[in-house]
Amino acid sequence: MNGGALKFLSLAALTLAACGKDVSLPLEMGPDDVAVLVSTVDGRATTHVRSYAAGEGVQVPSDPDRPIYAWVLRAADHITPDGASVSGELLAGTVARLTPNVSDPGGATGACGRCLIPTAAAPIVVSSGDACPLPRFVRGSVWRKGDSGFACRGASDGTLCPAGDAADDAEIEEVRRRLRLDRPGACACTEPEAPASLAGMSMEAIAPAPNPVPLYVFAKNAAGQVAGFSRAGVGLFDPGSGEAHLTPDRDWPVSMMSAVALRNGDFLATGELFNSGAIDLQGYFRFHPGPNGLEGPIEVEPSAPVLAERMRYLGQPGNEFPLYLIGGVRDALGISPAVYACTEDRLACQQVHFSDCPMRPNFSRFSDALVLENGFGLAVGRNALYYKAPTPGGPSPRDTWRCDQPEGPFDDDGGTPVHISRYVAAAASGDRLYVCAVAEVPACQPEFAVVLTATAGATDPQWRLAYRGPNNSWCADFIPRPDGMTLVRSGYRLVHMDLRGAVTGEEDATTRYGGIDGFERAESLGDGWVLGRASENRMFVATASAAFTPIYGPAERTRRVFVAAVPRPGGGFWAFGENPGPVLVRIQEADGRYLGAEVVDAADPTGTLSGARITGAALDPADPQTVLVVGRKDGPLIARLKMSEAGVEEATRLTVPAEAGELRDVAAMGPGTFAVSDRTTRLFAVRGDAVTEVSMSWDRPDTPDDVERRPPNPVDGCSGNERNLDLWRGLGGGSAVAHAVGTNGLLFRVEADTGGAFRAERFAVPETTQMTAASGMCPQNTLVAGRGEVVTPAGITEIAMRFFLADELVEPLPGEVPDPTLDPRRLDFEPVNELEVQMLNVYDLKTGLPRALLPDVPPPGGRGRTFGVVLENGLVHRMGSGQGLTFLRVPFSPEVVAQDGSGYVLFGSGSGRMALGVPGSRRE
Repeated sequence: MNGGALKFLSLAALTLAACGKDVSLPLEMGPDDVAVLVSTVDGRATTHVRSYAAGEGVQVPSDPDRPIYAWVLRAADHITPDGASVSGELLAGTVARLTPNVSDPGGATGACGRCLIPTAAAPIVVSSGDACPLPRFVRGSVWRKGDSGFACRGASDGTLCPAGDAADDAEIEEVRRRLRLDRPGACACTEPEAPASLAGMSMEAIAPAPNPVPLYVFAKNAAGQVAGFSRAGVGLFDPGSGEAHLTPDRDWPVSMMSAVALRNGDFLATGELFNSGAIDLQGYFRFHPGPNGLEGPIEVEPSAPVLAERMRYLGQPGNEFPLYLIGGVRDALGISPAVYACTEDRLACQQVHFSDCPMRPNFSRFSDALVLENGFGLAVGRNALYYKAPTPGGPSPRDTWRCDQPEGPFDDDGGTPVHISRYVAAAASGDRLYVCAVAEVPACQPEFAVVLTATAGATDPQWRLAYRGPNNSWCADFIPRPDGMTLVRSGYRLVHMDLRGAVTGEEDATTRYGGIDGFERAESLGDGWVLGRASENRMFVATASAAFTPIYGPAERTRRVFVAAVPRPGGGFWAFGENPGPVLVRIQEADGRYLGAEVVDAADPTGTLSGARITGAALDPADPQTVLVVGRKDGPLIARLKMSEAGVEEATRLTVPAEAGELRDVAAMGPGTFAVSDRTTRLFAVRGDAVTEVSMSWDRPDTPDDVERRPPNPVDGCSGNERNLDLWRGLGGGSAVAHAVGTNGLLFRVEADTGGAFRAERFAVPETTQMTAASGMCPQNTLVAGRGEVVTPAGITEIAMRFFLADELVEPLPGEVPDPTLDPRRLDFEPVNELEVQMLNVYDLKTGLPRALLPDVPPPGGRGRTFGVVLENGLVHRMGSGQGLTFLRVPFSPEVVAQDGSGYVLFGSGSGRMALGVPGSRRE
């Protein structure tokens, strides 16, 4: 406001009882309209709400020579949450006040915080119990006393009276910003019942029942035992006896990278520590076959010598340094390639010397190395190969490996020259060397795998091209054979080569080793053993001549995909995805104690879900037996399902607008009303059987001088074609609204419009933020979360962030004096603070985005709201206004999270896995 024009507004005191002289203002109002006014009475700022009085002016008490500010709320610009017209009686019950004064703690003047940010355009949704800012589009006026009475000057684009100058406009706007309109009555959406605390929750894997924990790196010892490692646990398998043991360890702080079997029968595994507070810090773990056999992190000399992509035995038995760690080391420029030779018993290591290349290679780590029986060595970097001359007695850390960058080009069978972009892996059979690489291609052309071969000798190997893969192929692994070599490349294809490097055949991996449904990869375990991986964590082993034998996971693929779930009335969950259809998760309890859970296939006699891919599901608040599912079946699919104990009892497929893209998610806004997102930038609303597109307002109300528009579709740099703008990442709803969040800092509120239509408004969030999850709680407790960019002392540039839309975010602790300048009714953008960064799992925050948000009870001494945040990589973290705490990890990447009223949480994945979070109060 200009020149102290608002000095009369004493924000420390507010009276609603008028004591000054009444002034009559000739405001133009309709029969159901109301006027909101601010005047000065006895030197104090005073607010008033006046209803229409036929043929009369609006009476306002005011001190002499003080301005009066007025706004008219048109009944036609207001609707109820269900889209109905608003009566003048409802508007007349509005109470006006000036911030930062808080609402009546008894709730009489509205304390629900529905309108945390004012709406940008008519209509205004009126809900009982709300406390709302006066929207900017409701333009006001200022009245000043002159020689002939009070004269009116209006806002620049107002209609109440002639427009004033810029000073008048700024003065009116400043008062408007401080106004709050409190609606009478109880909150339209009340607090849910206190949820069960997440603090004591435990994880129970329930589908597939045998061995659902994923394992990523494997090794086989001389006794034929195969050990598998991941962050979720350690598995040990004895194919000879058929025995398999799994040792889950949810708190094992490592992301596994490689493993090797030691000569004494133990196993050594290594990976990046993700709660160390530093990036790329390696941890090494020793595993003794048997119960409680995991040891580590073990001490390495020198500390953390190498970030090992691969560990191999290159030395002969009896050598002082037989084990080689192949990868890189961190230096001032990032990560440099390095290899260390180590003793086996206590990992005392020495760095191996590699000569410099004429040009600095564009790679950060070595990917492979081998040594032949005659002592010749070959190491693989991204853009260079290194050779070690044959030496008696095997390799030594004192050897020098010489750089070679084969110039090429290498001609394929058709005479087309092939240049190498990067080398990937190496192998040898006898004195024949094989190197798998990726070809260098022009921009916008597909890459393909190639194999170079040469005879190992005392001088430089003479490389030639032995195999050229099809477009869009890449290297996976080599499987050595006595009579040659087999390349495993993308597409589960096996390429066989002889000892001269000539290709002798090509076949499907499942044909070679026996049919395995859902086959994903084959890799060498050494000594002719092959490990096969299939969907749903299934593992198989085979010798070079035998079919695969299952050693881990279910023998048959279940073909399940779980990407949508809802709680079931009476307990348990319905889960949806792809065939065979819905699944019932039935929880068994006795005397309030959890006994177990079973996963039961449910029937769909209607055929509506047959062949469908379901991507989202939501319960109808009007009927907990009714579920709305969205997905795809010969086009976009929206179906309303009536569920019974046996499965789908009735199904109705709704007509979807032709403009809809691939549907992504659904959230309930109220009884029979839902919001639906697709994979473009569209939102849809479902009310009854009608599906309509939601009108999108891309311009943000907080930027009056700028006009934001829909981001343009990305253009494929090669084809020039536009791609879909896949922005939406989360959708949460409740009490007649929904919040849709996405990339580029998108946060939209979906509400009903006049005449039964719907509209979506955009809120202000930094465009560098990826919004990925929205809660489905009441609007006054809506929470959305994502990730932004924050630099911390630990050097982390991407960490989890939280975003609150909450009325009580700054709730004071008992005995604490609240800050009178702090207005709690706002969109609060609050990043994780530095203290919490030290408590959070750094690795997960680098790699994970929030997937879902679970309500939780505050910890003792905490304040405000507390939530459980489920990240894409399975970490569950309790966070809120108090100190954060990581307390649980899902043994897979969850794609769906559902919570029932008893504290159980269901986690599901697209690979057919399920886990159940069991409340600590119900665990035996």
